[in-house]
Amino acid sequence: MKLNKFFMLGLAGLAFTACSNEEDAVPGTGDKDKVMITLSLGKAETRSLGETAAGKYNTLTDMKVEFYNAQGVYVEVPEQVEDDDTYNKSGAIEAAIEALKSGTHQANLSIKGVPASATQIYIVANSVSSIGTSSLNDARKSKIYLSDQQKSNFTVFSGEQSTLTGLGTINPTTNEANVELKPVPSRIEMQNVTAMPLADNETWGGSEIKSFKVEGFFINNFYPEGILDGTPLPSTAKRVDNGSIAANYTKTKYQEIFYQYENEPAPSNKDFSFMCDEPADDDLTYSEGDLTDGETSNDYIYKAVPKVSTKNWGYQLLPGVPPHIVVKLNVTYVDNQGAETQADKYLTITKYKFQSTVPNVGTANEYVQEVLRGHVYTIKDINFDVKDLTDVPYEGTKTVEARVEVSAWVGVPVIPEFN
Repeated sequence: MKLNKFFMLGLAGLAFTACSNEEDAVPGTGDKDKVMITLSLGKAETRSLGETAAGKYNTLTDMKVEFYNAQGVYVEVPEQVEDDDTYNKSGAIEAAIEALKSGTHQANLSIKGVPASATQIYIVANSVSSIGTSSLNDARKSKIYLSDQQKSNFTVFSGEQSTLTGLGTINPTTNEANVELKPVPSRIEMQNVTAMPLADNETWGGSEIKSFKVEGFFINNFYPEGILDGTPLPSTAKRVDNGSIAANYTKTKYQEIFYQYENEPAPSNKDFSFMCDEPADDDLTYSEGDLTDGETSNDYIYKAVPKVSTKNWGYQLLPGVPPHIVVKLNVTYVDNQGAETQADKYLTITKYKFQSTVPNVGTANEYVQEVLRGHVYTIKDINFDVKDLTDVPYEGTKTVEARVEVSAWVGVPVIPEFN
């Protein structure tokens, strides 16, 4: 993956106001039974070469607006209505999408001919897969694929066309409804990789880290498919797991991962290269720490930082059990006699802790149990020392403190720790 521009995928908020100019409106006739929807687009972004996703707007390419009755049965709304040759539903939606792309990112949408039986509105934006419409449950349980939440040829950020959904209830008295449109995926972002010195009373075979090069970031143990309503997937759901085989952690291998989607008769090679990055030296700035004046808790041996200070390595996720991060490093060691050796080593991050308390999400220093839709889980520093490095992934694991931020994309800072 590329350095990423975003970690806080924004919540898109939509306020829907439905009204009728006549108390005895007749369904499907002109301006009668017209639902007026006031749309506002929240901020939402994802993976790319650039700053964190915070403060960026999601780009809408399409939007489905569907209606259901109180029992969740699909209620058909006509494309056209009598007595208004200038109106059509799809045209009204397209006009709203265009209005949302610029200016204040707000728009008014009028849907005409809505039957009185309609009590619920379900909106899906940037949908790639087909959406079930026979019932609200079918729509919400439609399949969503992680591969569709990436944008390979992006100019701003890769997740700018992530799928968003929202559900609202029409007030039977006022004919008004509010719908909050949220991104379905979540996101994890990383920034700095820092080698820390051992404590004065610790030793590790007489060697210490001198420097390193970042050879790759690999997301492992992730869900390739899920459901449209963004419900966190259980730990029993099928995931991609490359295990402890070091040879599996290359971009070439990620381009040919053997996997079987639920609707396929047999497994086959799938391209999941969007879940890893092998950065070039030019993508990062390496710096050596100064430990000559006595060490403090902030001292470091060597550090890798994205070339632009706000950049992050970011990856889209489907909600559920947190994924693992495998970092591949080429490490230079120095022993007590000053002799140097080089070797490829791995950091494996399997657990995350909340850096601070996020209301309704998690408490400071507690483990992150699941990643939630529309939330960005950010790791400012992957700090490690020589004891955390292993010859193959999963020989040792680290817990990372993650700063979880909650907002439009809701940001969540987290911190990694190694066992």
